[in-house]
Amino acid sequence: DYRLVAATSDATTSLVWIHRVTVVLVTGHLLLALARGGSPGCFVRPLKNVLWLIGEFRRGGYFERAEHHVRTFVSEMRIGHHFWLGLRGFVGGLAWLVIPSGLFGVYSRPDNVGQLLVTLVGGLSLVLVLSWVPFLQARLATENRMAAMFELRAVRGLFCRSPMCWFVVILITSALSLPLYLFKIYLLPSDAMWMTTLVFIMTIYPARLMTGWAYHRATTRRRRVFWMWHWFWRLAMLPLLSFYVFLLFFTPLFSEHGKRVLFEHHLLLLPVPF
Repeated sequence: DYRLVAATSDATTSLVWIHRVTVVLVTGHLLLALARGGSPGCFVRPLKNVLWLIGEFRRGGYFERAEHHVRTFVSEMRIGHHFWLGLRGFVGGLAWLVIPSGLFGVYSRPDNVGQLLVTLVGGLSLVLVLSWVPFLQARLATENRMAAMFELRAVRGLFCRSPMCWFVVILITSALSLPLYLFKIYLLPSDAMWMTTLVFIMTIYPARLMTGWAYHRATTRRRRVFWMWHWFWRLAMLPLLSFYVFLLFFTPLFSEHGKRVLFEHHLLLLPVPF
Protein backbone atom coordinates (compact mmCIF):
# COMPACT_ATOMS: atom_id res chain seq x y z
CA ASP A 1 0.00 0.00 0.00
CA TYR A 2 2.76 2.44 0.85
CA ARG A 3 4.33 1.80 -2.56
CA LEU A 4 1.07 2.74 -4.26
CA VAL A 5 0.70 5.95 -2.25
CA ALA A 6 4.25 7.29 -2.52
CA ALA A 7 6.58 4.93 -4.33
CA THR A 8 9.67 7.19 -4.29
CA SER A 9 9.40 8.87 -0.89
CA ASP A 10 11.95 8.46 1.89
CA ALA A 11 9.32 6.89 4.14
CA THR A 12 8.60 4.23 1.51
CA THR A 13 12.31 3.42 1.21
CA SER A 14 12.58 3.02 4.98
CA LEU A 15 9.50 0.82 5.13
CA VAL A 16 10.85 -1.38 2.34
CA TRP A 17 14.06 -1.99 4.28
CA ILE A 18 12.15 -2.57 7.52
CA HIS A 19 9.99 -5.11 5.71
CA ARG A 20 13.01 -6.95 4.32
CA VAL A 21 14.79 -7.08 7.67
CA THR A 22 11.62 -8.27 9.39
CA VAL A 23 11.16 -11.05 6.85
CA VAL A 24 14.75 -12.23 7.39
CA LEU A 25 14.45 -12.13 11.19
CA VAL A 26 11.08 -13.90 11.29
CA THR A 27 12.24 -16.56 8.83
CA GLY A 28 15.40 -17.17 10.85
CA HIS A 29 13.40 -17.37 14.08
CA LEU A 30 10.97 -19.91 12.61
CA LEU A 31 13.80 -22.04 11.24
CA LEU A 32 15.61 -22.02 14.58
CA ALA A 33 12.40 -22.88 16.42
CA LEU A 34 11.90 -25.87 14.13
CA ALA A 35 15.55 -26.87 14.49
CA ARG A 36 15.19 -26.94 18.29
CA GLY A 37 12.27 -29.33 18.07
CA GLY A 38 9.27 -27.21 17.12
CA SER A 39 7.63 -27.17 20.55
CA PRO A 40 5.34 -24.18 21.35
CA GLY A 41 7.95 -22.74 23.69
CA CYS A 42 10.52 -22.63 20.90
CA PHE A 43 8.36 -20.22 18.90
CA VAL A 44 8.04 -17.64 21.71
CA ARG A 45 11.68 -17.57 22.91
CA PRO A 46 13.80 -16.26 20.01
CA LEU A 47 16.79 -15.31 22.18
CA LYS A 48 17.07 -18.82 23.60
CA ASN A 49 17.00 -20.18 20.05
CA VAL A 50 20.00 -18.06 19.14
CA LEU A 51 21.90 -19.13 22.27
CA TRP A 52 21.08 -22.76 21.49
CA LEU A 53 22.46 -22.40 17.96
CA ILE A 54 25.68 -20.84 19.28
CA GLY A 55 26.08 -23.73 21.71
CA GLU A 56 25.54 -26.26 18.91
CA PHE A 57 28.22 -24.62 16.78
CA ARG A 58 30.67 -24.74 19.68
CA ARG A 59 30.07 -28.48 20.11
CA GLY A 60 30.91 -29.08 16.46
CA GLY A 61 29.28 -31.41 13.96
CA TYR A 62 26.00 -29.53 13.99
CA PHE A 63 25.31 -29.81 10.27
CA GLU A 64 25.91 -33.57 10.30
CA ARG A 65 23.47 -34.02 13.19
CA ALA A 66 20.93 -31.72 11.55
CA GLU A 67 21.15 -33.62 8.27
CA HIS A 68 20.64 -36.93 10.07
CA HIS A 69 17.59 -35.66 11.95
CA VAL A 70 16.05 -34.15 8.80
CA ARG A 71 16.54 -37.37 6.84
CA THR A 72 15.01 -39.40 9.67
CA PHE A 73 12.06 -37.03 9.95
CA VAL A 74 11.35 -37.08 6.22
CA SER A 75 11.64 -40.86 5.98
CA GLU A 76 9.25 -41.37 8.91
CA MET A 77 6.68 -39.12 7.23
CA ARG A 78 6.33 -41.70 4.41
CA ILE A 79 5.35 -38.97 1.98
CA GLY A 80 5.01 -41.26 -1.02
CA HIS A 81 2.85 -43.76 0.86
CA HIS A 82 0.47 -41.14 2.23
CA PHE A 83 0.25 -39.26 -1.06
CA TRP A 84 -0.71 -42.45 -2.90
CA LEU A 85 -3.19 -43.33 -0.16
CA GLY A 86 -4.75 -39.88 -0.29
CA LEU A 87 -4.94 -39.94 -4.07
CA ARG A 88 -6.80 -43.25 -4.02
CA GLY A 89 -9.14 -41.95 -1.32
CA PHE A 90 -9.86 -38.91 -3.48
CA VAL A 91 -10.50 -40.98 -6.61
CA GLY A 92 -12.67 -43.45 -4.70
CA GLY A 93 -14.69 -40.70 -3.04
CA LEU A 94 -15.14 -38.94 -6.37
CA ALA A 95 -16.33 -42.18 -7.97
CA TRP A 96 -19.06 -42.46 -5.34
CA LEU A 97 -20.06 -38.79 -5.37
CA VAL A 98 -19.83 -37.61 -8.97
CA ILE A 99 -23.05 -39.19 -10.30
CA PRO A 100 -25.32 -38.23 -7.34
CA SER A 101 -23.84 -34.72 -7.34
CA GLY A 102 -24.36 -34.40 -11.09
CA LEU A 103 -27.99 -35.45 -10.79
CA PHE A 104 -28.47 -33.16 -7.81
CA GLY A 105 -27.25 -30.15 -9.79
CA VAL A 106 -29.53 -30.64 -12.79
CA TYR A 107 -32.39 -28.46 -11.53
CA SER A 108 -32.31 -24.97 -13.03
CA ARG A 109 -35.85 -24.20 -14.27
CA PRO A 110 -38.79 -24.11 -11.82
CA ASP A 111 -41.28 -25.11 -14.52
CA ASN A 112 -39.37 -28.24 -15.56
CA VAL A 113 -40.82 -31.23 -13.70
CA GLY A 114 -38.29 -33.63 -15.21
CA GLN A 115 -35.35 -31.66 -13.80
CA LEU A 116 -37.05 -31.57 -10.41
CA LEU A 117 -37.48 -35.35 -10.36
CA VAL A 118 -33.85 -35.92 -11.41
CA THR A 119 -32.70 -33.54 -8.67
CA LEU A 120 -34.77 -35.39 -6.08
CA VAL A 121 -33.26 -38.70 -7.18
CA GLY A 122 -29.79 -37.15 -6.98
CA GLY A 123 -30.50 -35.76 -3.52
CA LEU A 124 -31.72 -39.11 -2.23
CA SER A 125 -28.67 -40.84 -3.74
CA LEU A 126 -26.42 -38.24 -2.15
CA VAL A 127 -27.99 -38.88 1.27
CA LEU A 128 -27.24 -42.59 0.97
CA VAL A 129 -23.71 -42.08 -0.37
CA LEU A 130 -22.75 -39.51 2.28
CA SER A 131 -23.72 -41.94 5.03
CA TRP A 132 -21.10 -44.48 3.90
CA VAL A 133 -18.28 -42.73 2.02
CA PRO A 134 -16.42 -41.42 5.13
CA PHE A 135 -16.18 -44.94 6.52
CA LEU A 136 -15.31 -46.45 3.14
CA GLN A 137 -12.37 -44.04 3.03
CA ALA A 138 -11.43 -45.11 6.55
CA ARG A 139 -11.52 -48.72 5.40
CA LEU A 140 -9.29 -47.86 2.44
CA ALA A 141 -6.77 -46.23 4.79
CA THR A 142 -6.84 -49.27 7.07
CA GLU A 143 -6.67 -51.97 4.42
CA ASN A 144 -4.49 -50.03 1.94
CA ARG A 145 -6.46 -51.58 -0.94
CA MET A 146 -8.37 -49.67 -3.59
CA ALA A 147 -11.03 -52.39 -3.63
CA ALA A 148 -11.77 -51.60 0.04
CA MET A 149 -13.28 -48.32 -1.15
CA PHE A 150 -16.16 -50.28 -2.65
CA GLU A 151 -16.71 -52.93 0.04
CA LEU A 152 -20.04 -51.52 1.14
CA ARG A 153 -21.30 -54.76 2.67
CA ALA A 154 -18.29 -54.97 5.01
CA VAL A 155 -18.73 -51.36 6.14
CA ARG A 156 -22.45 -51.86 6.73
CA GLY A 157 -21.60 -54.87 8.89
CA LEU A 158 -19.21 -52.75 10.95
CA PHE A 159 -21.88 -50.10 11.37
CA CYS A 160 -24.09 -52.68 13.09
CA ARG A 161 -21.44 -53.08 15.80
CA SER A 162 -21.24 -49.43 16.82
CA PRO A 163 -24.14 -47.51 15.23
CA MET A 164 -24.46 -44.68 17.74
CA CYS A 165 -20.79 -43.69 17.38
CA TRP A 166 -21.12 -43.64 13.62
CA PHE A 167 -24.21 -41.44 13.87
CA VAL A 168 -22.38 -39.00 16.16
CA VAL A 169 -19.50 -38.84 13.68
CA ILE A 170 -21.85 -38.11 10.78
CA LEU A 171 -23.57 -35.43 12.87
CA ILE A 172 -20.34 -33.68 13.85
CA THR A 173 -18.68 -33.93 10.43
CA SER A 174 -21.79 -32.54 8.72
CA ALA A 175 -21.97 -29.67 11.21
CA LEU A 176 -18.28 -28.87 10.73
CA SER A 177 -18.48 -28.88 6.94
CA LEU A 178 -21.45 -26.55 6.47
CA PRO A 179 -19.79 -23.32 7.75
CA LEU A 180 -16.94 -23.86 5.31
CA TYR A 181 -19.28 -23.10 2.42
CA LEU A 182 -19.55 -19.55 3.77
CA PHE A 183 -15.90 -19.02 2.88
CA LYS A 184 -16.84 -19.59 -0.76
CA ILE A 185 -19.20 -16.63 -0.94
CA TYR A 186 -16.22 -14.45 -1.78
CA LEU A 187 -12.90 -16.03 -2.70
CA LEU A 188 -9.76 -14.26 -1.58
CA PRO A 189 -6.96 -13.52 -4.06
CA SER A 190 -4.71 -16.48 -4.82
CA ASP A 191 -1.84 -15.11 -2.70
CA ALA A 192 -4.13 -14.95 0.35
CA MET A 193 -5.98 -18.23 -0.22
CA TRP A 194 -3.61 -20.13 2.08
CA MET A 195 -5.20 -18.47 5.13
CA THR A 196 -8.62 -19.87 4.25
CA THR A 197 -7.07 -23.24 3.46
CA LEU A 198 -5.75 -23.41 7.04
CA VAL A 199 -9.30 -22.93 8.35
CA PHE A 200 -10.52 -25.76 6.12
CA ILE A 201 -7.80 -28.15 7.26
CA MET A 202 -8.21 -27.30 10.96
CA THR A 203 -11.95 -27.96 10.65
CA ILE A 204 -11.75 -31.13 8.60
CA TYR A 205 -8.82 -32.77 10.41
CA PRO A 206 -10.77 -33.41 13.67
CA ALA A 207 -13.63 -34.84 11.59
CA ARG A 208 -11.21 -37.26 9.95
CA LEU A 209 -9.83 -38.29 13.33
CA MET A 210 -13.32 -38.95 14.66
CA THR A 211 -14.16 -41.04 11.60
CA GLY A 212 -11.07 -43.16 12.17
CA TRP A 213 -11.95 -43.51 15.85
CA ALA A 214 -15.49 -44.70 15.06
CA TYR A 215 -14.22 -47.17 12.47
CA HIS A 216 -11.61 -48.54 14.89
CA ARG A 217 -14.22 -48.86 17.64
CA ALA A 218 -16.43 -50.90 15.32
CA THR A 219 -13.59 -53.22 14.31
CA THR A 220 -12.72 -53.99 17.94
CA ARG A 221 -16.26 -55.14 18.74
CA ARG A 222 -17.00 -58.75 17.91
CA ARG A 223 -20.77 -58.76 18.10
CA ARG A 224 -23.49 -56.82 16.36
CA VAL A 225 -25.84 -54.81 18.54
CA PHE A 226 -29.53 -55.61 18.83
CA TRP A 227 -31.16 -55.17 15.41
CA MET A 228 -33.67 -52.55 16.60
CA TRP A 229 -30.82 -50.47 18.01
CA HIS A 230 -28.78 -50.28 14.80
CA TRP A 231 -31.91 -49.72 12.68
CA PHE A 232 -32.87 -46.83 14.96
CA TRP A 233 -29.57 -45.06 14.31
CA ARG A 234 -29.62 -46.00 10.62
CA LEU A 235 -33.02 -44.36 10.21
CA ALA A 236 -31.90 -41.38 12.32
CA MET A 237 -29.22 -40.64 9.74
CA LEU A 238 -31.81 -40.10 7.01
CA PRO A 239 -33.36 -36.84 8.33
CA LEU A 240 -29.94 -35.59 9.41
CA LEU A 241 -28.32 -36.06 6.00
CA SER A 242 -31.51 -35.00 4.22
CA PHE A 243 -31.32 -31.65 6.00
CA TYR A 244 -27.62 -31.41 5.12
CA VAL A 245 -28.34 -32.09 1.43
CA PHE A 246 -31.26 -29.63 1.54
CA LEU A 247 -28.87 -26.89 2.70
CA LEU A 248 -26.34 -28.02 0.12
CA PHE A 249 -28.92 -27.38 -2.60
CA PHE A 250 -28.74 -23.62 -1.95
CA THR A 251 -24.94 -23.30 -1.91
CA PRO A 252 -24.67 -22.57 -5.68
CA LEU A 253 -26.80 -19.45 -5.14
CA PHE A 254 -24.13 -17.68 -3.08
CA SER A 255 -20.90 -19.44 -4.03
CA GLU A 256 -18.55 -17.89 -6.57
CA HIS A 257 -18.08 -21.37 -8.03
CA GLY A 258 -21.76 -21.70 -8.91
CA LYS A 259 -22.96 -25.27 -9.37
CA ARG A 260 -19.39 -26.53 -9.27
CA VAL A 261 -19.60 -26.22 -5.50
CA LEU A 262 -21.90 -29.28 -5.46
CA PHE A 263 -19.01 -31.42 -6.69
CA GLU A 264 -16.36 -30.16 -4.27
CA HIS A 265 -17.38 -31.94 -1.04
CA HIS A 266 -14.30 -30.67 0.81
CA LEU A 267 -15.09 -32.90 3.76
CA LEU A 268 -14.50 -36.03 1.65
CA LEU A 269 -12.36 -34.87 -1.29
CA LEU A 270 -9.90 -31.96 -1.22
CA PRO A 271 -9.79 -29.91 2.01
CA VAL A 272 -9.27 -26.62 0.16
CA PRO A 273 -11.56 -23.69 -0.68
CA PHE A 274 -10.75 -23.65 -4.42
